[in-house]
Amino acid sequence: MDTRRQFIINGLRGAGAWLLAPTVAARIVRLAAEQNLAYLVPVANPTHILYANKVSFGFILTLDVTSVEDVPKHFTWQKWLNRNGVDTDDAKAIYEAVIKFRLYTPAGNPLVTQATLDEPVLDELMESYLNEEFCTRDSAAAKASQYLAEFDLGPHVIQPNSSPLGNLKFVRWLCPGNYVSRCQTDDVKTLACLQQRLIALDVPTEIKVVG
Repeated sequence: MDTRRQFIINGLRGAGAWLLAPTVAARIVRLAAEQNLAYLVPVANPTHILYANKVSFGFILTLDVTSVEDVPKHFTWQKWLNRNGVDTDDAKAIYEAVIKFRLYTPAGNPLVTQATLDEPVLDELMESYLNEEFCTRDSAAAKASQYLAEFDLGPHVIQPNSSPLGNLKFVRWLCPGNYVSRCQTDDVKTLACLQQRLIALDVPTEIKVVG
């Protein structure tokens, strides 16, 4: 499922609350046209940094780390069990989890006990996490999408008698082999519009272009 946010130029009827001042819009358009750069202004004491990671079709946003830096560490059994609601201080709870998740060696012995909690989980369990939960919840791209979804950034569709300047796309696919949750755009103008909207909402967020 894909959704979009339009950024609107002020002074045109039907724009509602999502107004962008014409003077700022002119700077955004000029810098994009002349240098293909986003008009981004300094933000004092930002609570978060949104990284606009360059890709073939434009930019993917990540929260607080770049996509290159966003590499999850391999889970230990303790972390994996904790994520699945298992009290690792309770030997009985671990044993019940072994039965529930069928965590046995080929010889029929438990794969995990309190003595092996610091060992890495099976590669297939880690791969399953990376392909599903990481992509849709824990990655920096998914966190950027969750973060931005909290704010009234702009209308989902073009407003009557208005001129959209930017277009931020929220992408969420939940199908086997293709789990994705992220925000993306194909141009630098949207990055500038996004920052201006966050400033208007009093959300001190810095945006950096990388890659």
